[in-house]
Amino acid sequence: DPSDIAQSIKSLIVSPVQSQKMAVKAKTLAMKYQWGTCAQETFSFIADVANNLPNYKNAVYFHELNVKKFASRYTLSKAFIIRYQIWTKILTEFIAQGSKVLDLGCGSGVFSFFLSEFCDEVIGLDGSKGMLELCKKSSQTHLKKNIVFRQEHFPLTAIDSSYMDCDAIISSSVLEYIDDFEKTISQVFSMLKVGGYFILSMPNSEGYYR
Repeated sequence: DPSDIAQSIKSLIVSPVQSQKMAVKAKTLAMKYQWGTCAQETFSFIADVANNLPNYKNAVYFHELNVKKFASRYTLSKAFIIRYQIWTKILTEFIAQGSKVLDLGCGSGVFSFFLSEFCDEVIGLDGSKGMLELCKKSSQTHLKKNIVFRQEHFPLTAIDSSYMDCDAIISSSVLEYIDDFEKTISQVFSMLKVGGYFILSMPNSEGYYR
């Protein structure tokens, strides 16, 4: 039941206040016990977002201001490099060659481009115009014809017919920014084929790392 799944996800989400307290405590522990820079970097980023959250109008606005910063993290940040390794391993395990995949909240398109290497069709959706411009520039470099990027806000106002019948829908660190979980999850289910996969990640109260 999409509503049950939405409620389960919502119960895991950490509020900005909780995030801030958790990040400060975790960073202190990381320094005390000399954990790796990866852990400290992750906690610092969480704390930065939590501290500045009230200054941002919404998630799209926040990411518009940080397009280049976010895009570079998958090559410069140890934490994001590890996330990329985990994600790509999961994607290759659950998504078959020739699949049709929708990337909900594609950001800079890092996972969309990875999927385009073995999937027949990849659709990247994001609310940030800046992120999509970055994706389109990268598309020209990658010379990919099986991938498209479109600006959408979630939940979708209307579901385009081209989004239907997906073998998989992925969402990396997006759901925490969405207000209407039940509608969003219901839309995801409606766009998936029977037996399709919804693969997601998000910060949650079960751990410090996504």
